[in-house]
Amino acid sequence: MVALPPLLSFLTIDRILRLHDHIPSWLLFYLPVLAGTSVAIVATARRLSPRCLQLTAIALVLLVGSFLIHEYGEWLLFHLGGSTTGWMYEAKAVVKHGLEVAGWFLIALGLAVGLREHDHSGVSTKPDL
Repeated sequence: MVALPPLLSFLTIDRILRLHDHIPSWLLFYLPVLAGTSVAIVATARRLSPRCLQLTAIALVLLVGSFLIHEYGEWLLFHLGGSTTGWMYEAKAVVKHGLEVAGWFLIALGLAVGLREHDHSGVSTKPDL
């Protein structure tokens, strides 16, 4: 749970400033951050509630789908006879970005649901003094 806020903050800053665009072989550096974030999200969701885990698992599948379209979408379009300027390319972009937005939204929703259910379960998160 401690690692999740800094990892999500880094990903947000990178998304805004596009830092990875300026790093050759960025994927070698970025994949461990994504893997660590995924592990932290799952670990946090497991501690909160079953519904939180379900929502975050679906969210991670959507994010993986978005990433795969990002990496292999143009290759797939080429093999389907499409180009990088037509309607198929635009549809690919819409699906990729839609999956990404939906994935991050479901992570936020899942964590919010998990925190709410955890707070209402009567389990104290404050240490005994």
